Amino acid sequence: MRKIIGGLLVCLLLLVGIGAGTVFHREGLMGLERLLYGHAGTGISIHAEGSVPSAAMKQVQDASDMFQQLAGEQMGTPIHQAVDVFVCEDQASYQSTLQRAFDLSEDDAKQIADVSGGWTGASRQVTAINASAGVMSTRSDHYATTGHELFHQLQYELSRGHDTDDQALFWLEEGSADYVGAVVAERLHGRSVEKWKRDALDDLLTAAHPATPQDVQHCTAEQRKQLMARAFHTYSLADVMTAYLLAHYAKGQECGQLAAYFRQLGESGSGEQAFAQTFGLPLDAFLQEFSAWWAQKQTAGAQVQIETREGVSSAISGKLQRELAASQQLLARQMGMRWHGEYELILARDQADLEKAAIESLDIDAKKAKELASSSLWIENGSTILVNASQLGDDRQLAFSTAVLVLRAAAAESSGQTAKEKDIAWLTRGMGYLFGTRRVVEMGEANMPAYRKTWRVKLQQAGRIPELASIASEKGYQEAVGKFGDETISALSELACLELHTKYGWNRYARYVKAVQQTENAEKAFRAVYGVSVGQFAQQCMADLARGF
Repeated sequence: MRKIIGGLLVCLLLLVGIGAGTVFHREGLMGLERLLYGHAGTGISIHAEGSVPSAAMKQVQDASDMFQQLAGEQMGTPIHQAVDVFVCEDQASYQSTLQRAFDLSEDDAKQIADVSGGWTGASRQVTAINASAGVMSTRSDHYATTGHELFHQLQYELSRGHDTDDQALFWLEEGSADYVGAVVAERLHGRSVEKWKRDALDDLLTAAHPATPQDVQHCTAEQRKQLMARAFHTYSLADVMTAYLLAHYAKGQECGQLAAYFRQLGESGSGEQAFAQTFGLPLDAFLQEFSAWWAQKQTAGAQVQIETREGVSSAISGKLQRELAASQQLLARQMGMRWHGEYELILARDQADLEKAAIESLDIDAKKAKELASSSLWIENGSTILVNASQLGDDRQLAFSTAVLVLRAAAAESSGQTAKEKDIAWLTRGMGYLFGTRRVVEMGEANMPAYRKTWRVKLQQAGRIPELASIASEKGYQEAVGKFGDETISALSELACLELHTKYGWNRYARYVKAVQQTENAEKAFRAVYGVSVGQFAQQCMADLARGF
């Protein structure tokens, strides 16, 4: 990653040359660095900064080797210049390395360390990688980040230093680095390139006000700092634009054409000219075409590709596809909401197979996979959804579960909230269950008054129930499940959401999730849409329940 962080002085960017496209020529210092780091000649040298786990070092080394192989085979050349890659033990080590290797102040190094998992100064021939960063939690993260940073080194070499903000196309510079990182990860049996594409699209669709293609062409230092704001999802846009470009104008020769673009950039010094010469159409024409495609993607319904693992009946796949369509239609009709994007839904045979699928498809460790598979019917990870087919049950259960999944996915996309810790737990779960029930009622299997009565009976039989306010947080919800049981807490959540639905209708919930996207605060959004605070509604709801008992 080569990014300019809010708060860095513009003069620093001009003097130091660490961001994407900032070129820094100090031959004397570069010679000194070779002496300090003990690396002369050509090729990539990997260094451990601190006590880096051997597995992380091996993953970076494997990715480095794979990158050089990929570059030699598909880009015409590996990296020739001498490059030092520093793999850092932790945040403190990463910050210290950034400060030393890039001549940064302590404050500036900290700002970079806080938002990045890797950093490259191609003119300095130095890359730093934080092996412990949150974005480096899996081996695929190590593979992809290493490939990304090394491609920045090759961009500089191929373009002969013309990969600067005023010459190179910013979106293609960053998007191509992410693409190459994804290829490296896939070649090393990590996450697939297709998942990288879908995840980028999924992330971009959650943005309330994403950057536009026009925003990510040439950036000044100040513009780059502004684009770094999380709300713009700038790097996801760059990835989606790059994926579209390669699929339509470089299919089958993606890496070779990316390398050709940077060679042309070295010849012409113009990103626009290099683009037209490499991909065969003017940049303006491409941007117009992409913008039309993106506008269509923002309104189209979700495309779900279902895959069945060994032992799963193909009949279940067909039923699930029909229920996905029915639930999306109900969602549009009842709430005016749409679920967008592209997804891969994998049906696992049973809990054990769900664990295995999570390890294979999501690149998570066995302990985490076991924890997730034992606690839920499905596991969501970006654009990938894993489902335990053995728990789908009969047609009614299948319809209920599918509707819950569709509403949860659509709400997460519309609100931009993917972290459970930021949700109102009883509202998210309760509305999902209520929507699933609505789908079953639509099938003619039951009626809502009967369900309401059933939920009240469950709470009466439980005797003692928690306050609704106590299960607003994810932690509180889980603690209540452990103490009172899942059925009791589910019934309480369903009744609370039925109360909301009865008073305000389904459309109010759709307005709520959009308000969450705008405010980035679920409780503020609740008050704005429903006219009361979460706490006030909880008190009213508990009083109503008490009278009903």
